[in-house]
Amino acid sequence: MINHSSNKVLPLILFAIPISITIGIAVVEVLSFIIIIFFLINIKNLNFKYDKKIIFLFFLAFYYAILAYFKIDTTPNISDDLRYSSFFYFRYVLISLSILFLLDRINSSNKVIVFSLLIFCSLIMLDAWLQFFLGRNLLGYEIIKNRISGVFGDDLILGSFLVRTLPFFVWLIFFFKIDIKQNYYFLLIFMSSCFITVYLSSERTSLVLLILTIILFYLFIKDLRKLLSKSIIICIISIIVIYISNLGKYDPTERIIIKTFNQITNYKFVEENLDKISPETYEKVLNRKKSNLYNERLLIFSLDHTQHYLLAYKLFTENPYFGLGPKGFRNYCRKVSYNPNVGFCSSHPHNIIAQLLSETGIVGISLFLIAYFFVVSKLVSTKLKEIVYLKKLNYQFYIISIAIIINLFPLLPSGNYFNNWFCILIFYYVGLYLFTYKKILN
Repeated sequence: MINHSSNKVLPLILFAIPISITIGIAVVEVLSFIIIIFFLINIKNLNFKYDKKIIFLFFLAFYYAILAYFKIDTTPNISDDLRYSSFFYFRYVLISLSILFLLDRINSSNKVIVFSLLIFCSLIMLDAWLQFFLGRNLLGYEIIKNRISGVFGDDLILGSFLVRTLPFFVWLIFFFKIDIKQNYYFLLIFMSSCFITVYLSSERTSLVLLILTIILFYLFIKDLRKLLSKSIIICIISIIVIYISNLGKYDPTERIIIKTFNQITNYKFVEENLDKISPETYEKVLNRKKSNLYNERLLIFSLDHTQHYLLAYKLFTENPYFGLGPKGFRNYCRKVSYNPNVGFCSSHPHNIIAQLLSETGIVGISLFLIAYFFVVSKLVSTKLKEIVYLKKLNYQFYIISIAIIINLFPLLPSGNYFNNWFCILIFYYVGLYLFTYKKILN
């Protein structure tokens, strides 16, 4: 147990890290730095120095650092920021170890922390609803391209944030032993509000990940089934009411269903009725008709995604074993002024597999798949030999395993694998995973 003065402050800092993403990455970094410093001060008390999983994490960080240093090829016109930002990747591993260290010494009876974080997140969702219905949220941020961003302003990651942090909130419920029956209606409102907000955000990948999360929760966590079922019903009814009543400043269905279909088919079924479509779609159809890309009828998610993947594949074939180095896709695009001979440029290829292949090569993707399938296999095996009296602890392990599987799901478009807040969130979950894994073994 940590000392009395730290016992009140450190848990707040520790559990505030995921939710502090809504305030800004600088706050996340500061909070992470505090727990790392506390961990390093008390490093002599380590009792997990030779854990193979921890050794693997440090090896992964070392591999990324070496790649960044030797593979990121800078020029006088391009700075070394990509090389050195990846070189310090090991700090994320320290975040995981700090979380593991602190959780072993925290009193899990302070339920005020859980409800404070749930209420804070509820206010974020309420603010997003105001933006959807009124066109502007409390901070003055307006709707961007028929999508709400809430407190994130110009960053359209509201749905992604909710989906990726939902397992964290659910994990807290079981870690702090919150009585689900006693707090049923509060949790029902929170869960259904989360589902509805993800839909309103019009983030298609987030919606698919949410559905996958719900399915996995339903399969692995029996105590959540009733809550999930009623939340889904409330969400569906709300969506129908919003659609029929034409509430809100835009229709999320337009982007989620119609735009998705048009992008996958490369606007094949709208080309004959250009006078009946939106100006944005009209421009896209004309641009495709003027290029040889118009013959590509069926695409992987969209034309842009397909072209990102083609460029990533080209870069992978040129550097098959070790790739271009972390963030090397962006570095390459800088060099060619974002105008490559093959495919479309971007800051990253918008898919984890494509990014790891092009930036870390066969070695890097192999390390990723080893870790990913380790989590999947342990999830399944633990469920198959589930021990009744460890049910609550098993639930914690299932939730964190699902969180990692969802956040690193490789078959959908994704954000930048080496993005700062994404890495912090992933390694935060890794810390929770190491903690629950050790508890089950003990």
